Amino acid sequence: MSLFKRDRLPQGEMVRDKEPEHIVLIVDDEEGNLRVLRSMLAEKFRILEARDGREALELLEGMRPGQMPSVILSDQRMPRMTGVELFEKVRDLMPSAIRIIITGFVDVGAIVDAINRAGIYKFMVKPFDRHDLLLTVERAVEAFELRREVDRHIVELEQKVKERTRELEEKNLALQRAYAEIEQASLTDALTGLGNRRALTRSLAEHGQGLVERRQSEGRRVAFLLVDMDHFKAVNDTYGHAAGDAVLTGLAAILRQHCRDGDAAARWGGEEFLLRVAVDDESQALSCAQRLREKVASTPFAIGDGQHISRTCSIGIACLPFDTENPDRLDWERVLSVADAALYMAKRNGRNAAYGLACARPLPDDFEHRLAKAPEALVAEGYLRVFSDRA
Repeated sequence: MSLFKRDRLPQGEMVRDKEPEHIVLIVDDEEGNLRVLRSMLAEKFRILEARDGREALELLEGMRPGQMPSVILSDQRMPRMTGVELFEKVRDLMPSAIRIIITGFVDVGAIVDAINRAGIYKFMVKPFDRHDLLLTVERAVEAFELRREVDRHIVELEQKVKERTRELEEKNLALQRAYAEIEQASLTDALTGLGNRRALTRSLAEHGQGLVERRQSEGRRVAFLLVDMDHFKAVNDTYGHAAGDAVLTGLAAILRQHCRDGDAAARWGGEEFLLRVAVDDESQALSCAQRLREKVASTPFAIGDGQHISRTCSIGIACLPFDTENPDRLDWERVLSVADAALYMAKRNGRNAAYGLACARPLPDDFEHRLAKAPEALVAEGYLRVFSDRA
């Protein structure tokens, strides 16, 4: 079927000023139609030709991305493959190409079906004039340019999103590291590098019961050793606070040496430190405390300018569970209160000593109140037993 009205065919070819940018592929099984389409479109576009759908597919599949046509103009009725069948395959092969069907048969149902199946840009019904064809192809090229620009913007936006996401991830990691550093700093004593009271309290609050149960399953207990430097104020008053800091740093180093796997040491406050160790019983806890006390007493503490001083410490001891017959009677916080009471006994009895308090018989209901007021009375009444390294 002829494509054009004879009085509207082009009369001769125009001289091309420059190589056209866009490629148009024309597909038709009639040589005359190909020749007429080529003569009309070659003035503004680079032309590729195929004589049926399969030849068009073979041509497209052999092309590199930069060679692909912007517009494909195909006849509908061709041997081996129709125009719509061709465009169904082209839609997957090169979805950005603008697809135009030329047909001599108008069937609205077929048009709708082809638009849905093959993404047809426009149907052109034979015959039509040259100007309509050129205008249609030019608008198709504009649509291709717009689609390509949109795709370019999408790629740029995706790249920006990736870059922004990467930046946000990097900042998030940096923020997490900063938070971790802040958290670590909040759990670390700045002077000694040991954990601080908050760190050990949190650990005991979160894992204390599990720790006790684990030690019990091993046939062991948890001992709390409260260590207090004797007459520490005199160090600050006599040698200055820098010297006092040096002594505390030295004591922290000794505590680290006495920590085994699973033990923990923390600066509890001021010149007071807490050591948590695994022991079999009060006797083993006392031996650990005695070794620690003797190490402190025998260590010369460097305080700067070549000076060294000797100090002693006092230690209070209590074991968890406190009452092995009733292990839930006192939690870790109340056992620490027992260790604190034992420490004050060591202080009142001349310092440079380790004192511990152990459960001697079932504790009274008002035990905590009486412990804070007069622990010696509980000892006198036989509720508590004192053990000490003091000869």
